[in-house]
Amino acid sequence: APAARPPPAAAAAGRRLIGGGTDSFNFSALDRCEVRDPSTGGRTGTLSLFTARLLATATALDDGTVVVAGGTDLAGFPKVFAKTEIFRMP
Repeated sequence: APAARPPPAAAAAGRRLIGGGTDSFNFSALDRCEVRDPSTGGRTGTLSLFTARLLATATALDDGTVVVAGGTDLAGFPKVFAKTEIFRMP
């Protein structure tokens, strides 16, 4: 889905994890994410974050996992998250 704010992206083994962001004017955070493979143009979009977030960071680790940390949800009462998630790339 198009996002009003770019979601975090991290590269692992040539693929990219893209998750979170927003697609609304009230900046309600999304929990959707997908893995894109630029070499094939393919993508897997069946993943989701445990915590919907935007403005988070995503960092690829040497073992192929991706750490997503922080972020916020600006809809209603704004929140900042002190939660971290670890993805194992499919």
